[in-house]
Amino acid sequence: MKKHIYILAAAACGLCLMMVPGRKVIAASDSTYFETIVVVDEETESVSLYSEADATGKVIGKISFGEIWNLQREVKVTNSEGSELWYHVEREGEEACVPAESVLTGSEAEEYLLTEELLYAAAQDEEPAAVYLEADDSGVIVYQLQEADSCLVTAVVGEYAAIEVENDFTGYVRLDDLTLTLEKPVVRTREELVATALQYVGNPYVWGGTSLTEGVDCSGFTMKIYEKFGISLPHSSSAQSRMGRKVSSADLEPGDLIFYGSGNTVNHVAIYIGDGKIVHAASAKSGIRVSSWNYKKPITIRRLLE
Repeated sequence: MKKHIYILAAAACGLCLMMVPGRKVIAASDSTYFETIVVVDEETESVSLYSEADATGKVIGKISFGEIWNLQREVKVTNSEGSELWYHVEREGEEACVPAESVLTGSEAEEYLLTEELLYAAAQDEEPAAVYLEADDSGVIVYQLQEADSCLVTAVVGEYAAIEVENDFTGYVRLDDLTLTLEKPVVRTREELVATALQYVGNPYVWGGTSLTEGVDCSGFTMKIYEKFGISLPHSSSAQSRMGRKVSSADLEPGDLIFYGSGNTVNHVAIYIGDGKIVHAASAKSGIRVSSWNYKKPITIRRLLE
């Protein structure tokens, strides 16, 4: 997390941002936001949801890592083994019960989400949300947050979220104007994308195929893997080679796409997995396999995960 704040100052040329190093936004204790949500941590991955506050009852779903559920109320259950605390939770109209000891809420959720930099904000709808210099909606507006934005939440201060917005400065937005979501850092997403792609090594190559189990071609493979991480790609290695941004071989990172071909014509694509290796749907003979990244000279390398 960046250890500085910004001050909006009036100057002869207009408004400008000035950086003051050595200071960091600290989560305030007067917010009730974290008392109204439950989440699970990455190591737990998921927790079962029950139709009622009874661990022997019907399992109706799960809370997965990355989801934010609303805490509706606490439920105390007394049985032969003593007293047990449960939470009645809700998300997108679905209601359930979950053992309190299995999830994070309150100060535990606050510390985890902010320390791990997992909480992000966007405007709720097509109307932009005003970003203020201070946690006060009568103050100076420094930015207009859009629905398509995704800004890191560094603190929750009363009724406001402190967020890092464009040009790396911190501003404040009313919680009522925001949609808050959990996002994984890119490095974690890269690792998961590579691990997902490697699960299909040994499966068949089929020209024009789009099934990771029944058969894919090279661009079908990258298309379906990236689709699992919310990124849409066309079913064409040539078209994929124009997406994202170009990076050099010296700057390769796991998850980058490497394109091969003849001359300047792209006809093959692979996913870089680190340690000088790629995974790709290579050919009808070898199927999905791991190879050296420079088995053939690449034409271009593109990055879609920033």
